[in-house]
Amino acid sequence: MTCVPYDDMGPFSEGLAFVKLYGRCGFIDPSGHMVVPALYGWAEEFHQGVVQVRLDGKYGYIDVLGTRYWDDGVESDDPTQ
Repeated sequence: MTCVPYDDMGPFSEGLAFVKLYGRCGFIDPSGHMVVPALYGWAEEFHQGVVQVRLDGKYGYIDVLGTRYWDDGVESDDPTQ
């Protein structure tokens, strides 16, 4: 794994681990590659392929590829939505 000064790191769940980098949450794979960019203000652990996250004060879910599923049912790859 590449040595990166994460602010925090959680256990691996479904092949990805939560990391906090500069106050934002993202997910890395076992080799240390950032799979889901550290964009989120808060995140849980993955369960059944999704994880709950907070972005700009709104809660939604993302999958292991980072696709967003918000409560309004809209999928988005745009971090401003």
